[in-house]
Amino acid sequence: MGQLDEAGFFATFGGGECIIIDPDGNQIGTIPKTSKCLYKVVHEGEVIAVAEEILTPEQFHHRMGHVSIKTTCKLVNGKHVQGIRLDGTPDHDKFFCESCVYAKATQKPPPKKRQGDRAKEAAR
Repeated sequence: MGQLDEAGFFATFGGGECIIIDPDGNQIGTIPKTSKCLYKVVHEGEVIAVAEEILTPEQFHHRMGHVSIKTTCKLVNGKHVQGIRLDGTPDHDKFFCESCVYAKATQKPPPKKRQGDRAKEAAR
């Protein structure tokens, strides 16, 4: 609204809508008020020139915080993520991520029986 004001436009709020008027006095747009009392611009038609990035399934796996490779494919194929297209289909059984393996590694439990001699005094 600030940029419209600086450009000489006017906005009138009332009756559940915002009416925008250009510097010559012509009405150029009407924005309806939503049920949550916000004024939302609704675009008609399709969006043109949407940027799309092509990533390998491995690259997308890394960008999404190392979620499973099956989940990455479901996100893109189910159109839950926009602007990304996967280059190729991964072999789920052969997919390997060193970071994921390292993060899932566990330590061996301590031995149940002590080995060696018991200390006679506390170390300083």
